[in-house]
Amino acid sequence: MILLDAVSCHSRFDEPDYFLEVKPTDVRLEDKVSQVTLEVSSNTSWSIVDVGERWLTVSPMSGSYNEVITVTAQPNASPRSRSCSLMIKGPGIQREVHVSQDGKPVDDKEDGA
Repeated sequence: MILLDAVSCHSRFDEPDYFLEVKPTDVRLEDKVSQVTLEVSSNTSWSIVDVGERWLTVSPMSGSYNEVITVTAQPNASPRSRSCSLMIKGPGIQREVHVSQDGKPVDDKEDGA
């Protein structure tokens, strides 16, 4: 008698391999109104988690496949720089983009000088 082991094959066709890439991943903006674009390369839909910063606007907040995201920073009146992270999520994957904005330069002149 010959005994054969049953071999189970599992197909991954029902589990697609999603990818999501964003470039650049580190952005530095001037203290003035500043804008930069991020390039999204993906084979699935994605969305940006709530930005949560009043000084930063992002458009679009969601999309599918390859798109360009525009990030706009309002003027920074403070001499201190500010920063935040944008989280871009797809099914089972996420990417982070760090955004920083320079502070307004301090005027070296003394009042009345």
